[in-house]
Amino acid sequence: METPLISLIVPVYNTKEYLETAVRSVTAQTFGDWELLLVDDGSTDGSGALCDALAAEDGRIRVFHKPNGGVSSARNLALSEAKGHYLCFLDSDDSLDPAFFETLLAMREKAGDIPVCCGFSIHRGGEVTAPALPLPHKRVPLDDFLFEALIGRLGLPVCCVTWLMPADTALENRFDESLGYGEDSLFATQMLLHYDEVWYDPVPLYHYLTDREGNTFTERSLKKSESRYRSLEKTLELCMGRLPKTEQVLTKHLVECASETARAAKAEEKTAEYKRYKSHCLAWWKQLRRCPDISEKDKIRLLGYGVAPLLSEKVMLRLYGKV
Repeated sequence: METPLISLIVPVYNTKEYLETAVRSVTAQTFGDWELLLVDDGSTDGSGALCDALAAEDGRIRVFHKPNGGVSSARNLALSEAKGHYLCFLDSDDSLDPAFFETLLAMREKAGDIPVCCGFSIHRGGEVTAPALPLPHKRVPLDDFLFEALIGRLGLPVCCVTWLMPADTALENRFDESLGYGEDSLFATQMLLHYDEVWYDPVPLYHYLTDREGNTFTERSLKKSESRYRSLEKTLELCMGRLPKTEQVLTKHLVECASETARAAKAEEKTAEYKRYKSHCLAWWKQLRRCPDISEKDKIRLLGYGVAPLLSEKVMLRLYGKV
């Protein structure tokens, strides 16, 4: 195969029911100079055989089989094999708009050699929403973009799947295989820190499925919460001294995540972990007090997360229907 312009990486683990839809959304792209790397991470439901069958239909698809090691190890294997000038990622139970590649490349022509980002749509129970919101300008300083995304004003998560990334910088990083959750956000931040600006257009070209049974987007457990907490800590460490606004909102998220982790520990009757994360929550809140871009209302609300995580959860549920 000649060097393709785009390498699209798809980790696969027991998603046979959704995999063909994901792959067909790639082969239906209006732009055709790409390679698709499917990494079967030890699937037991026939997903691996389906990968091989789909690859037999299109020479642009390459398949790799490996023992189960987690999504990060699967993506890292593909990173070592990718040949494209640009990288994209797709989860095997999601899909792409037919113009995903074409539109992101058009954005890149306007943006120059910086990462470009699109929006996404959420598919839940037959309903489709496109929550990503615009910014005043499409070329955005990185600190402003991450702050707006992390504070929740864009309706867009910081993750790897909505980006067209220059391969030379993306390949300098690897997914953290010690993390079961939050690894994609950490990787995206590592990649973005090579740049001072990004190009963002909220057009919903990535289609995210939330109907899948056991979807980790909605699961809550101590293991998940601890992994997300460690991801946030590592992300903050990367941003320290470089992105002052992003530092503040990451500190806010660490207060919230430490409280969530304490509640998960209490639910699983892990007393030592409960006390440790309650202490972490209060420690991060003390740092949050010095953050000028976090509202006083938020600071007061988040104090309750550290003082009484279980009580604050009940209050938030009663007032807002969510934590």
